[in-house]
Order: sequence, then C-alpha cells, then structure tokens
Amino acid sequence: MQSKFFRSQVIQNKKLNYKFNLLKFKLIDQIFSFKPGQFITLKVSNLIFRCYSIFSLPTSLPYWEIFVDITPGGPGTTFVKSLKVKDIIETSGPSGTFTCGKDNHHNFIFTATGCGLAPLKPMIENLLNSPDQPKIFLLWGLRYKNDIVLQDILDDWIKDHPHFYYEIVLSQPEGKWKGKKGYVNSHIMDLTKKLPINNTSIYLSGNSEFIKSNFESLNDVKFPTNDIHFESYY
Repeated sequence: MQSKFFRSQVIQNKKLNYKFNLLKFKLIDQIFSFKPGQFITLKVSNLIFRCYSIFSLPTSLPYWEIFVDITPGGPGTTFVKSLKVKDIIETSGPSGTFTCGKDNHHNFIFTATGCGLAPLKPMIENLLNSPDQPKIFLLWGLRYKNDIVLQDILDDWIKDHPHFYYEIVLSQPEGKWKGKKGYVNSHIMDLTKKLPINNTSIYLSGNSEFIKSNFESLNDVKFPTNDIHFESYY
C-alpha cells in the first residue's frame, strides 16, 4: 500500500441499473497522473482498501471516474454505494501494468466480463484516436439483458470510428435477444481465427476463472503468450 494519499471530492454517484454505478470525482489539493488501464486503491476505512480501475482518460483530469459492480455487498461496494455528492475520499496514486502503450499490432481484441470493462474503456478510447487507426474489437460478457448499460457510448464509437466493432454476449438472455449468446470465451476464439495471429493483441479483464479458461484456449491454438494481456479482479 502506498503511503501517499490523494483526496478527491465526489461529483456524481450515478446508479445506471440494479448492478452498476458510475462515479465521478474531482481531485483536490494535488493532481496524479496515470496511463489508461491503471487503477487506484480506495481507502474504505483505516484497515480496508479496495482497488478500482480508472474508467476515464488522463485528459479528463482533475476529473476521473470509476465503474463499479455494486451487487457483491462487501465493504468496498457498500462504501461506494453510500458516497454522496461533495463527500471526500482518499486514494493511492494510480498503479498497475495493465496498459496497452507498447503494442505495435494492427488488431486489438478487448474482452471483459461485468465491470471488467472499466480498465478497457480508456484503453479503447486512447486507441480510437490513434493515427494508425488499428482495428479494435470489443466483446463484453454479461448475464442478463437488464445488465446492459453504456450502450450509447459504444454505439457512438461505432458511428464515429469505422475501425471499431463491438458485441455484447449474454450468458443467460431472457426473451428475445438477437445478439451473441453463451460465454464470451468461445466468441474470442472465433474472432482470433479471423485475424492474423502475429499482428493481434488480446486484452482480458474479468475474474480469475475467465482469465485461466481463455489462456488455456489461446494456448491450444498457439497464440503468442506475450500478446495476451490480462487483469483479474478476483
């Protein structure tokens, strides 16, 4: 745990649906810097700390955001749900190596389950404006149709950036669902078969079982391990 803390004020704590909240903060006193994909460690109490990926771009500072699954009900999510506008929080400075600044490939596959979208969003936004215009594919795995949020952002990316593509994959779709179904893992493999293996990077963000399963499948097709990047959130 880093000894230096930064104070931020809550600007917004928006409930997106029963599952996800989007929080916006403003740094006060001091400014930190970060790379897309990094996380902060939030001080919940003197003995409890929780890590959250930064959901916004560095260019948004001193404002910054987190995207949180509020359903687990543990100390971290309980604290986050309770935050009100003008409350003051303390966090560590950003850290983590899950970034995509060193890739020289033309194809990027970003895959997340649930709030694993958080570190991927600023990475994708950063690449969208790259002069190289790499092809960017996002696969986002959720359980139910009611879990879907932020689709307006994804649709705007589609409209403004013809080199961006996304699919939402539902493991337990209710009623009529025209999108992809099942676990997102199989759809990653389908996509990798369509892209040159030596010119593609894969970014995985989800729980440890999701990461392990995808690593095993990608190893089976001899996908280069150095081009698989991941962040496990439990």
